[in-house]
Amino acid sequence: MPNAPLTLTDAGLAALVDAQNGVIDSITITEVGLTNLGFVPSADLTALPGEMFRVDAVAGLAVDDRTIHLTVTEAGSGVYTVRGFGLYLDDGTLFATYGQLSTIFAKGSAAAFVLALDIQLCSGDAMLVSFGDTNFAYPPASATVAGVLELATQAEVDAGTDPARAVTPATLGDRLNDFLLKATRGAANGVASLDAGGKVPSAQLPALALTDVFVVASQAAMLALTADPGDWAVRTDESKTYVLSASPATTLGNWVEILFPVAVSSVNGQTGDVVLDPADIGAVPAARQVATSGLATGGGTLAADRTIDVAKATPAQIRAGTNDATAITPAQLLAAYPASAGGSGYATWADGLMIQWGRYPNSMNEGDTVPITFPIAFEAEPYVILLTPSVEPGTGSLDFFDVWVQTKARSPTGFEFFVQGPNGIRTLRAVDWVAIGPGAP
Repeated sequence: MPNAPLTLTDAGLAALVDAQNGVIDSITITEVGLTNLGFVPSADLTALPGEMFRVDAVAGLAVDDRTIHLTVTEAGSGVYTVRGFGLYLDDGTLFATYGQLSTIFAKGSAAAFVLALDIQLCSGDAMLVSFGDTNFAYPPASATVAGVLELATQAEVDAGTDPARAVTPATLGDRLNDFLLKATRGAANGVASLDAGGKVPSAQLPALALTDVFVVASQAAMLALTADPGDWAVRTDESKTYVLSASPATTLGNWVEILFPVAVSSVNGQTGDVVLDPADIGAVPAARQVATSGLATGGGTLAADRTIDVAKATPAQIRAGTNDATAITPAQLLAAYPASAGGSGYATWADGLMIQWGRYPNSMNEGDTVPITFPIAFEAEPYVILLTPSVEPGTGSLDFFDVWVQTKARSPTGFEFFVQGPNGIRTLRAVDWVAIGPGAP
């Protein structure tokens, strides 16, 4: 029953007021009455409704100036259900009650009844309440009272904000691992400390090795140097520089030559501040001109990139045959004089004359009219259309019969022809045709 309201009786409140006013030293709670009757507490109660019996095994103490811890225990073999209780003073006064309709505690024959309460008063009067001589209280621990503690989790220890839970050595150790111990500052195998200026004191810094540069005139003078690894020796006798890689300096092999890029002594045979022009290195002068002739255009000096262009003729220019400043390409020539070879095709001449040809390969009977579409359109109606029929061979004494064809209509895109014969129905195997007319300009 968390945060359950405990109701003071009028008589209990009067006793507490007497203690506040000094009429009595304190009030003493000595018994707790138990009831299995669900009831609504009120201030005018003088006895616990439906009281079963009282327990005098009561212990408690004031945890702070507002909190009273109370512990009640009953270990008999009785079986009962508790729905409410009342606190009695040493003079039999009913001090306070609590009740609810649901069961607070159901005791079996082998069980013990233990009721532990932390009672908070609105004012700092907790020190005015005392208890009997029984001593088995389990109060929450405070700064002045020994009692029950809950252990803090590692997260709660790391947060460092919980005032009620206890820290164990293990959780404290994990927390302290995030910090440096004071004893390790400025100590061997520890960490460096900082001075008032925020810098590491010089006493905690290792000795610095300074590099010396010696100028000597011979190998003997270099080997006689009092030098440490890292020192340099400049040999004026051979214009070379050496660094001591290891001790001792008296061993020639410990001196390692430092190789520098070879200096440029001359450029194209010139020394000093050298300024080259194209003639010095055999280059073409920038003033040299790139000239064009014929159909090519462009050019200029070599001071910039140059492009040489040759214009190509258009199909119209090719057909006109008058432009002398352009070049003819195969693609433009075909565009000017289109042609298509094959069983059905066309070709164009320079003067614009076009010839087209083809074959109608299907069987035809006398009286049939057949339409033909040119591979490409003429510019106008063709000048002439030539037809050549091909007949099926007959039977008997005559192998072929007279059959002819003639055009019926013509246009720039095609024509029709008509099949005729003198001796009744005859069959044509195919018709070959040739048309000549004006091509596209």
